[in-house]
Amino acid sequence: MTDQSKLKQATPTHTWPRAGFDLVSLRIVLAAAEEQSFAGAAQRENTSLSAVSRRVAELEQRVGIALFDRHDRGVALTDAGARFVEQLYDVFERLELIALDLEAVGKGTRGLVRISAPMSAISGDLPARIADFMRKHPGIEVQITEETAVAAIHGVTVGDIDMALIPGSPPPPNLLLFPWSEDELVVILPKGHALAGREAVTLEDLADEPFICMPRDSGLFAMYRQKLSAVGRKMKERALTTSFESIRRMVSEGLGISILPGTTVHPYAEKLGLVVLRLDESWSKRPHFFCTREADRCSAATKALLAHLTA
Repeated sequence: MTDQSKLKQATPTHTWPRAGFDLVSLRIVLAAAEEQSFAGAAQRENTSLSAVSRRVAELEQRVGIALFDRHDRGVALTDAGARFVEQLYDVFERLELIALDLEAVGKGTRGLVRISAPMSAISGDLPARIADFMRKHPGIEVQITEETAVAAIHGVTVGDIDMALIPGSPPPPNLLLFPWSEDELVVILPKGHALAGREAVTLEDLADEPFICMPRDSGLFAMYRQKLSAVGRKMKERALTTSFESIRRMVSEGLGISILPGTTVHPYAEKLGLVVLRLDESWSKRPHFFCTREADRCSAATKALLAHLTA
């Protein structure tokens, strides 16, 4: 069985299209019931008396039930018509709620924003900034996913993610960039390390040191490997872990050294007894950007969050 035939088989059969329900006719029925007059309904709906009479008659013919009793003074609902109109109120109330919800989404007061960010940003002040936005915009839900820059850019490109926070590497040309912050990469060593007395070191100075690393798909550590490879050296990977907390703990215990964003190190260095050195490399300071699709493909809620975060 093909996917198309499966879809057709799963699609329920509806009766209402055969009854020919349309909103104009339903509004006219409701107006005639409330005005107790086809002439009153015509005036209220800004149409002709003949159009009202024709639409009601055609609807009655399609459903096979008389909705109104006609008389000289106007019209009155039949029992079936009264039941029908009672349910019409529920229909129009639901349509009003749908319209209001769409209006709110269009204005950016309601909606969902899916944002992707690296672990360093989630470990920094991004969560507090998003929480502040959500307090100010209670109708907007924000979903945060921790991903690598490559995965985040792909997610924005295909529409699975609304906006992503990425380091300075340029995204595809069909995405827009908005500056957000800059972080500085620092070297962390355990107390008593031979290099602990220096103010700064280069990556090549660390080539013989055992590294505590993030997984191999980490963009940050992939960059370190690439930089070392360019000078004919190879990174000594003693441990691979999935969190900055684990890296800090392993370094503090003397298992190796690491290079991390300063925002993920400085608040914990004193407590863990870490030595923090400046990384003397041109690329140690990294700008971060939010990237989104073109403006006409972004929801109002996404634009509102972006404006809040980049203010």
